Amino acid sequence: LGQSQFGPWTFVPSSGGLVASAQGVDATSRAVGVFQFSTGTSATGRAGIGQSPLSVSLRTGIQHRIAARVMVPTLSDATQEFHFVCGLHDSVLTNGIFAPTNGVFFAYHRAAFGNFWSFHQTNNGASTNRVTTVPVVAGQWITLEIEIEHGGAAPLVWSRIDGVLVDTVALQLDATRTSGLGIRLTKSVGVTARSVFVDWIAHHQ
Repeated sequence: LGQSQFGPWTFVPSSGGLVASAQGVDATSRAVGVFQFSTGTSATGRAGIGQSPLSVSLRTGIQHRIAARVMVPTLSDATQEFHFVCGLHDSVLTNGIFAPTNGVFFAYHRAAFGNFWSFHQTNNGASTNRVTTVPVVAGQWITLEIEIEHGGAAPLVWSRIDGVLVDTVALQLDATRTSGLGIRLTKSVGVTARSVFVDWIAHHQ
């Protein structure tokens, strides 16, 4: 699925959620070995993959780069609502809420931010939400990237979509906050299964 030096991956299907490997899903761009994450037919279904939420502290003077290539085949709507989170955060292995307690991540959350990719930081539950102008397009592969500056009193965080800078902001997580690399798909309305495909996800420092 991807690579990271911060420990093993843990798959998290619950409440009817499914994690399934699908070979050759995206034949056009040759994304062989894609993972499909599905909510299953539960109104609260979720699925995810992640590493220990205690594995990464961002205030260590080390530069971090997190990136993933993802695709949403069907958009969320009022009758079949879901949200998707991708990046460093502490909620993949613990709960199904939208906002992690600590993290730096991209999200697709139509009910709150429309059909656009959004970028978030949470520090002990206090969140800063920035909605980009990049729409979530059904069936379109997209690369989400977060780069965190090393050192300094206020390290910068750059967020990019398909290589284009969409936001620059100071890191808000303090030195005591930890998170882990992961993605999570969560259903909140409706019992029709919804999915997200992930080609790869990686964290380098």
